[in-house]
Order: sequence, then structure tokens, then C-alpha cells
Amino acid sequence: MKEIKLTISEENKEIIKQGRIEQNLYFLPNIQLSREKYVEINKVLELCGGKWNRAKKAHIFESQEKANSIIEAQEKGEVIDKKKTYQFFETPKDVVKQMIELADIKTGMRVLEPSAGHGAICDELSKDIELTCIEIDRDKCVILFDKGYKKIHEMDFLEYNEDTFERIIMNPPFTKGQDATHILHAYDLLNELGTMVAVASASVEFNSQKKYQKLRELIEKKGKIIKLPQNSFKESGTNVNTVLIVLNK
Repeated sequence: MKEIKLTISEENKEIIKQGRIEQNLYFLPNIQLSREKYVEINKVLELCGGKWNRAKKAHIFESQEKANSIIEAQEKGEVIDKKKTYQFFETPKDVVKQMIELADIKTGMRVLEPSAGHGAICDELSKDIELTCIEIDRDKCVILFDKGYKKIHEMDFLEYNEDTFERIIMNPPFTKGQDATHILHAYDLLNELGTMVAVASASVEFNSQKKYQKLRELIEKKGKIIKLPQNSFKESGTNVNTVLIVLNK
């Protein structure tokens, strides 16, 4: 997967260098920044994992190690835009709740979450199941491990063929038709009589690419599409219209 990176200008590198790190906090230098310049610097700090806290007048990071990633970014002159690279838009709780109801997960079932992220879906699942998480981003795998999830595969889901499952519940990436590609691959991993519930772009209903045509044919035979309200993912940073796809083996 090609990483999408933000280049840090020489001026912004110098400004960031003048700031200071105290434990998991980064403090901007005590200089006057224009609104435009602050937005540029804030973007870099957010991509490094920081979040502005008005009370502390600093950007807060999950750990001092994460805060130190600012130094590496400043020295390299670039930072990975993980949201664009991995197409990570966390599933809102109301959508997760609807997905879980549709999945009808029973105690003891083998369940797969193939784009686990920070665990927005996993966190709402019953603990009385055999859950497998797949996540391509190492940092997110660490978060999942810290939350107590045991069966985590750090890999590209499209390369996974190890097991089959009674239930699959997922919010795959959308760009370049990845939602259709991931959903079709996931369907092959369902056990007989298994059920999958997936978030997808609303374009699944009309996109003319062959994989979308194949997916629509599968849905017609084995499932259904449920439209979600507009802006269902607004809180996660995207206004892309979405649907839920339910597929049965």
C-alpha cells in the first residue's frame, strides 16, 4: 500500500523545532503565528497523533513516545497521513449498534472484524465470542492489544485466507473500489450459513465497475442493501453517503 505523506516546509520545520516536549505534551513556541500558519502546523501535529487541549495550552499525545514522533517528522520533513493512506473513518456507535443487530451474533460464534482500526466495532461486540481482528496499521494493532484483544493479525486483509467465520462485521476502506474488493473477499471467508454485515459507499448501487456489478449480483441472490442517513459518518470526518450490506451464505 502506497503511503500518502504531507511535506513539511522548511519554515514550518523551524517553527516546530522551536517548540518543546514535556512528557506526552507538545507546546508550540512562544511566537505569533498567523491563522494560516497555525493551521499548517496543527495539521502536522495532528498527523503525528496530537490533539489540541485548550486547558493545557498544548497538544496531547497518547504517550511521550508518540510526542517524540514530532522530532522525527521535523527532521524528515514529512509525516504520513494515515487517514488518507489507510482510509480510516471510525464507525459511529449508532451505526455499530445497527450492524450488530443485523449480524445476530450468538454466544461462541467465530467472528471476524477485518478492518479493526481502534476497535469501534470490536468494543461493542459480546465478549462471549471467538473474535479475530485484522488491521494493517501497526499503531492501531498496539491499541487493540492494549485493549485486551488477543487474536490480532497485522496485515493486509486481502492477503488473509487462514480461517472461515460464522459472522463477519466490517467497515472497509472505500477509495478506488476497495469496499467492493474487501466485501467480496470477506464473503469467501464466511462459513456455510454464515452472515456478513458491511459498511459500503452508496455508489455500490450504481457503480459500473465489474466488481461492483459482481457484488450487486451477489446481493440480489444472497442479501440486501440498507441505506444509512446522509452524513452518518460526519463525526468521523467524512460526508460520503453510505449503506449497510447484509450477505448470507
